[in-house]
Amino acid sequence: MAALSCGPSGGSATSSASGTSPPVTTAAPLEASASAGATAAATASGQGPAASLARGRALASHGKWKEATAAFREAAEAQAPSPMAFSELGWAAFQAGDLELASRATSQGLELATDPKPRAQMLYNRGRIEEARGDKAAAAKSYAESLTLRPNRTVEQRLAALGAPSPAPPPAPRVCDRSFATLREACDCLLGERAALGLPKDADGSCAPLPLEGGDPADRAIEVVRVAAGSESVAWALADVRGRLRPLGELEGREAKPLRILRPLEGRSDVVSVLYEVTSTEAAKTTRTTLELLCVLTDAPTCPLVVPHAIVELDEGRPDPQRTTTLARSVSKDGSVVVKKQAGPDDLVPPGALGKHALFR
Repeated sequence: MAALSCGPSGGSATSSASGTSPPVTTAAPLEASASAGATAAATASGQGPAASLARGRALASHGKWKEATAAFREAAEAQAPSPMAFSELGWAAFQAGDLELASRATSQGLELATDPKPRAQMLYNRGRIEEARGDKAAAAKSYAESLTLRPNRTVEQRLAALGAPSPAPPPAPRVCDRSFATLREACDCLLGERAALGLPKDADGSCAPLPLEGGDPADRAIEVVRVAAGSESVAWALADVRGRLRPLGELEGREAKPLRILRPLEGRSDVVSVLYEVTSTEAAKTTRTTLELLCVLTDAPTCPLVVPHAIVELDEGRPDPQRTTTLARSVSKDGSVVVKKQAGPDDLVPPGALGKHALFR
């Protein structure tokens, strides 16, 4: 279980509660804006590195790793390739079984990457490549280095499987650590700090609320916005505390899809959670995981727990009933959260997910 680090304060929930607020955008300097316009035009026409990245990701989502590798190679061979182009190329090549290309592309990405989040992702990828080559010591070193840049449950699990201790977690990032009156103000701050969110700092950005089910929208305790820059984006949660939105932190996982707001503890209006889905592909297997982010909305709100609800392997985009595991969680008045397996294969249960955890004391 990984704690979600707390971030900034937030603004009035009223402006975004209906989910109809327009996206908040920010313009890059003139030169970057012109480049972004050209990139958008190229993407629309199916040309250029952004289009190649999008095509590669679409192919990867269907497990077509060789075709995805070719698309990502096009993006990486552009005149000014981004670190993420090499990162995507390295991961696709790894999944396709080309360890030499995977290692070379990942190393090139690490040479270009300066922001902690993409570097942490690439260090994890490098560890996977080193594991596949049988170099467990090098893999453990890469995983440990990744964890010094950001906490991540998947990386912790890979490192633990190698019998190595996890390093001390990095200090929690403090992004936009203040209070805001409106969603637009909160979005403006998040966009201004997009490099700290692991997003390209020189690309045009946007910030828009995501639809959520559950409860009266006018009285919603948590909102989720998608902050995007270039071809990258993150889903960021914000809490409504006494009429002020406080950005809490990121929903883990690329393209995390928030589903609904839950009230997991009867009689405690300050205990709120967000149910969301992430889809990932690894070793030619695509898995959809439903997770719950549990939060305590005091004057200094925190979201200390993420617990899984379901893990489903997909077969050609459809859930495989033989490879579906469901779990149940209960929250007690003393703040303890108990997670139990209901049904399905044991090997799909994330390490450390089952048992008793503390939401608050």
